Amino acid sequence: MILGLLNINYDCEESKLQELYDNKFNELKKQYPEYTEELYIDDIRGTLMRCPLHAHRPSIQILITRWLNLLTEKEVKSSQELSLNEMGLIAAYEGELISRDNPIYQDWLSYRIPARRTAFISLEKTKRLIERIEKIIPYLSEAAQKAANDELTILNKNSQ
Repeated sequence: MILGLLNINYDCEESKLQELYDNKFNELKKQYPEYTEELYIDDIRGTLMRCPLHAHRPSIQILITRWLNLLTEKEVKSSQELSLNEMGLIAAYEGELISRDNPIYQDWLSYRIPARRTAFISLEKTKRLIERIEKIIPYLSEAAQKAANDELTILNKNSQ
């Protein structure tokens, strides 16, 4: 039996889960550059939860549990990797609109205008911003990465 979105057999070995997860995510990311890991996790979780009841043999239940555990690990790792400040910076680079009730709103507000990001305030603040931008670059789309790299060039010149 095949698990829809993931296109894998239910009798898949546990050691192959991470490899399948990464391969499918990379494939989808190439097709849809805006596709995020958070969406991917939600898609997988939704697919797992929609498994037909008649398909819930013990081996399938074990595999579903393994997938859910992997997704939980991914979510925890993802949420621990970035601070609210860094998430606000990502949202600013990606051009997202953030509502006032969102916890990253204040950070997003201070970063949303490119001129504010590249303005020299102090050497210490500029260096911290450079570190933040370097940290978030892997999380950005290609266009946002280009903008971030361009701004890093400006900030590095300003901090010398």
